[in-house]
Amino acid sequence: MLIVGDGGSVLSFTHVHDAATAVVAALGRDVTGALDVVDDTPITMADWLPGTAAARLASPVRLLLR
Repeated sequence: MLIVGDGGSVLSFTHVHDAATAVVAALGRDVTGALDVVDDTPITMADWLPGTAAARLASPVRLLLR
């Protein structure tokens, strides 16, 4: 697996329970417009992908710097 660039792209994951809790909380209020429900601990691609690849028995991750 390759990471193009320095792996500094930031990912943010939200668990389905957290998203559902946010929706239920918003339904109880007078809210209009978009809601932004995100993880409070973002992670870089360089930190996330190697562990995910290893857990899935994929090939090791390498950086492809441009």
